[in-house]
Amino acid sequence: MKNSWDDIPSLDDLEVDWEYTPDNPLGRREWVRISDTVLYQILDEEYIAIRIATAKSHYTGYLLDLSPKGLAVVVNREIKQAVPVKVGFFIGKRRVVVKGIVRNSTVSAGNYRIGIEFVDLDEEDASFIAGLRTARCFGKK
Repeated sequence: MKNSWDDIPSLDDLEVDWEYTPDNPLGRREWVRISDTVLYQILDEEYIAIRIATAKSHYTGYLLDLSPKGLAVVVNREIKQAVPVKVGFFIGKRRVVVKGIVRNSTVSAGNYRIGIEFVDLDEEDASFIAGLRTARCFGKK
């Protein structure tokens, strides 16, 4: 006997007898980050230079990962958590300048890995960054 969709009962009154919270496949992160190696492949670059300005100082470094919500960089001096910053970098020929807040700072091999959350990233820049992930999935530059 062949089954049909009509043989399956309705789900109108379906209830679950336990609390269910789906796992976030990204862990605690809301957005997938594009790693430096993937970015460098897409853009055919060896590294992406970053400039960061605080009220008191300027920093230079390079990009570690990127998402529409923030980035991670390596710099040679510490930037404290919760410090407001301005960040500037180029993705290919596209110049991105954005405000941010330092969310974490860890020391590694004499340098500092700084995580920065974007504040008011331009919508076009956010779409462009999100599109980089798609470009990688389809193997395009």
